[in-house]
Amino acid sequence: MDPIDIIFISVTGLVLYVTFLFVLLFFRNRKKMALIPNIEKLPTITILVPAYNEEKNIRHSIENLNKLNYPKNLLEIIVIDDHSTDNTLKIVKSMENQLDIGSFKLITNDKKGKAEALNLGLKHAKGEFIVVVDADSYPQKNSLLESIPFFDDEDVMAVTTKILVKNDHNFLGRLQALEYSLISWTRKLSEYIEGIYVTPGPFALYRKQVFNKIGYFDPKNATEDIEIAWRILSRGYKIKMSPAKAYTNAPEKWKQWVKQRLRWNIGGMQTTAKYKSFMFRKGPSSFKFYIIPFFSLSYFVTFLSLSLFMYLGYLWIYKNLSFIISAYLIGVDPFKHYVFTFLPDLFLYFGIILITAAIFIIYMGMKDMKIKQKSWPYVAFYLTFYITIFPFLMAYSLIKYAQGYDDW
Repeated sequence: MDPIDIIFISVTGLVLYVTFLFVLLFFRNRKKMALIPNIEKLPTITILVPAYNEEKNIRHSIENLNKLNYPKNLLEIIVIDDHSTDNTLKIVKSMENQLDIGSFKLITNDKKGKAEALNLGLKHAKGEFIVVVDADSYPQKNSLLESIPFFDDEDVMAVTTKILVKNDHNFLGRLQALEYSLISWTRKLSEYIEGIYVTPGPFALYRKQVFNKIGYFDPKNATEDIEIAWRILSRGYKIKMSPAKAYTNAPEKWKQWVKQRLRWNIGGMQTTAKYKSFMFRKGPSSFKFYIIPFFSLSYFVTFLSLSLFMYLGYLWIYKNLSFIISAYLIGVDPFKHYVFTFLPDLFLYFGIILITAAIFIIYMGMKDMKIKQKSWPYVAFYLTFYITIFPFLMAYSLIKYAQGYDDW
């Protein structure tokens, strides 16, 4: 068998394996995915809101937090301004006496990045639990009440939620809205194999004591929310996901989108490099045998797929150009004598299998997340264009990672 065929079959096999895994997890756990554990007593909570040049969002964000359905005397909000150069600081100061929560603090910091801002906020936090909310994100009213009960197990150190797109008014926004919904669906399914590998910045909850046990957020990592999740899991603790929802503003322009994905990719690479040795240490099996291999294989398969795509593209161009040039050299018009033939081959069959698997998993996710059927035209574009950008962006990210890129 040709090596190219072997590569194609291997990639197809991996995709089908992951598809089968998520389908199996869904059917085994679908009846309990929306269940919320009981809780006897509500704890105190500190909400940390890191902000840098968020004058367009910060007022709405704080007002939204003030409306959360949770006992006000148990809530503390700390806004950490990371040396904004716009009116963020002025707006926050003007709101200090307009809120009816237990405690509200404003802390200013030299511009050191989100992780350092969060770490500064942690030092001032008094709550038993810490909630991180991005300044452009908006958890729904019952988000805390629906999430806190998931700390029913003492080994649960973090709880994440469904992160959905708020600004889905343009084409890119609608694509991301579909993507975020599917990510939320698969993330919940990953909980059943202890495989939640990120506590997304828009809205995530932590036991405060976990930071005393494993340390604070890593300011050297581009994605502190991935790194802290891996650190939690590597120590044998658990991460769960609640059915609560939080809406965030996604990039509205392709340039912003590329910059965001560049940061995500590089942060993932940094985290994988930091924890790769844990595969050979004693520790949680899900972390060693699922999360690290899953990330590592995703990079490998991405580059393998990109290489295969470029090779096949080169082969197609080479063969057709050779035919055209050869025909002209002997005085024959190639376009008059060219006969189009369609001969199905191994690549076509496996390509159909891959597309079918992708459509099936998207259909399952859309149905469970109650995504309206009008989204199907975006699914077509999502499958034929949007996800095909990812391998090229991953390759670009690897180059930037090797160069030490950190311009966020």
